[in-house]
Amino acid sequence: MKKLIQKIQSIKKQKAFYRNSLKDYRTNFDPKDNKDSMIPEDEELRQNCIWISEVYPPEYINELISNLKKLNWKSTGSFSNSNTIHDKLTDFRKNDKKGWSNLGYLFSSPKGLIINPNICNLPEGVDYIHLSLSQLISSTSIIIFRFVIKDEATQRIEKPLNDTYITYNEKLINGVKHITPTEQKTKKFNEVRNKIILDCKQWIKLFVGGYYCKNHLLNKMPSCEFVTLKENSPFTDKKVTIPFDFMHILKFNYSSNTWKFEEYEGLYFQFNTPQRIFNSKMEIVGKLSDIRYKSKNETRSSSTISSLTNELRFLYSTLDKFALYYLFYTLKVQLAEIRDEISNIKINNINKANSQLRNISFKFAILERNLPIFITELKDICKNKEYFLENAFSFYKLNPNSKSTEKDESENLLNKIRLTLLDDSERVLVNYNYVKQSINTISSTINSLTSNKYSKINLWTQVIMIFLSIAMLFLAVTNIINRDEKKNKMDKAIIYKYYHPLEESSPNLH
Repeated sequence: MKKLIQKIQSIKKQKAFYRNSLKDYRTNFDPKDNKDSMIPEDEELRQNCIWISEVYPPEYINELISNLKKLNWKSTGSFSNSNTIHDKLTDFRKNDKKGWSNLGYLFSSPKGLIINPNICNLPEGVDYIHLSLSQLISSTSIIIFRFVIKDEATQRIEKPLNDTYITYNEKLINGVKHITPTEQKTKKFNEVRNKIILDCKQWIKLFVGGYYCKNHLLNKMPSCEFVTLKENSPFTDKKVTIPFDFMHILKFNYSSNTWKFEEYEGLYFQFNTPQRIFNSKMEIVGKLSDIRYKSKNETRSSSTISSLTNELRFLYSTLDKFALYYLFYTLKVQLAEIRDEISNIKINNINKANSQLRNISFKFAILERNLPIFITELKDICKNKEYFLENAFSFYKLNPNSKSTEKDESENLLNKIRLTLLDDSERVLVNYNYVKQSINTISSTINSLTSNKYSKINLWTQVIMIFLSIAMLFLAVTNIINRDEKKNKMDKAIIYKYYHPLEESSPNLH
């Protein structure tokens, strides 16, 4: 009883400590935390546009063309006599073309001087959509959708950072954790920022869904977000004076996985390598006044967001390589999952093994429709450096290890990706053949075990049937013998009982 009372008192003291600690944090830290993480009044954070790539392996091409035919979108979105998107895509597929094509624009309402525009319901906050076709390899078509955000909607990601939050406690197994305003802002900011991306992916799924949409892989569909700042320059080496300012929440401080555009000064590119944690979200970031286009003959600034966004419309001939890159690792992960499932087949339980094998064979059959031809073609284009890098932007490490100021082509991000794909594709094809062989071997083994099992059952059944047949035959023969003996006895009895000499039967006959 004494121990119970002590425990209750200890719990009460602990709860009181948590309450006082939370109260102290809210009083002494929350105001500063909220203020430091707000966007300064002179700053403007803009989410300008989003590129999203959907891929169409052979099994989805016919459905895509059929959907586009129903929608009847014109490939320029400008003139009534222009080719439709489905005609252009059909022409590419029919003639086995490779390259890029402008598929036109989609608007939510008529636009100025554009004659007979493509009108469609667009995601909330989207001004218009530009579609581009990339056909780098014969088997797989890529459509890159550029969702351009309305001016009044570009600032919506600022609100979570400017709101005020209070710290609260989250229960843990052995205590509690303070969830600070900065943590709450970060979570809310990411939710708002990602919502428009998810809405755009859902729009693609509704109208022209392909590989990612049909396989419930929206989170793996590659996206690239273009964000600009007005006053603060991202990814600088200057020391951070405020530990948790809005730049920290945005992760726009110096990053080890940040690359800079060769063609644009002040413009940066971030992407995630799928080999570690699969995250196919990319970002383009820059301070608007710092962004300058560079060429051999000129260096000029992009005066407005709209002009810069328009210049970057050709980014699709760069993002298509990343689309192939992420698709490759998506297929690679699926192959690895099948490999692991094979290792878990319960051979000693034939019924369960059969069920597992059917499930694995179904998954492998789906993968087999896309993986071999895709990786074979991908390996071929990766061998051709000029073709792979054609029309693509160049990205170089933000802080290279080399002291040299000259650009080494081997340090170009896309060239690194090309070499990685070239090496990994060979290994994936080898693993694919091993997995296929494993499935066939295990299938034969299970079929053999199943046959043996039923053979044993059939053997015992046959033995039992033979014994039953012999028994039935024995019973039948015995029954016949007994019946004959009984009949003979009855016949003798009848003859003996009813036979009389003729002379004795009637004395009058004499």
